Amino acid sequence: MFKPQPLIFDPKVSTSPLIPARHHNYAVGGNLVNAFATGPIGSDDDFWFLALEPPDEPGHPIRPVICANLLDAFGRRLLTLERNVPTFNPRECRVEGTDDRLTVTDARGREVCRVDIREARAAECLVSYISGHFKDKTGAVRMETRGPVANPSVVLQGRYGLGLRPDGTIALNKGLTDPEAAQVAAMARAE
Repeated sequence: MFKPQPLIFDPKVSTSPLIPARHHNYAVGGNLVNAFATGPIGSDDDFWFLALEPPDEPGHPIRPVICANLLDAFGRRLLTLERNVPTFNPRECRVEGTDDRLTVTDARGREVCRVDIREARAAECLVSYISGHFKDKTGAVRMETRGPVANPSVVLQGRYGLGLRPDGTIALNKGLTDPEAAQVAAMARAE
């Protein structure tokens, strides 16, 4: 029969690299993460999206921090955001933020992206739920919303990174290159 074997090393408790932040997180793939990145970060001609952990400053509302290069349905550059502020906006998109929502609409008023901020009692923090359907310049879906309307989660396709450690490194890197990871760290440090 089976004879138990002694362990030759001390058992270790493994922890997820996706430990959520205490005050604000993003719903990604059914998990809560403090930050995430997808696409060729910093590219001028392709889709990429970076959601950063907002500062927890007393007296200021906690809002998501989004840096992104968004494309239209034909793969053309529509809008570039840097910390929720448009830095490239030739098609006159509108970016509107309130205490509980960040909305990006095109010149015709159609919603491109929405981020709803709600309190998650079970997690005891604020959670940003991102809604949208994002394609890269080849037309491939790279980020989309799935799940119930009340608590949607984004699903990432292609290369991405989840979680940002205090030293600026990505906790779980699924294909971002070293220069892209360095760009994420640089954008996280910029204020």
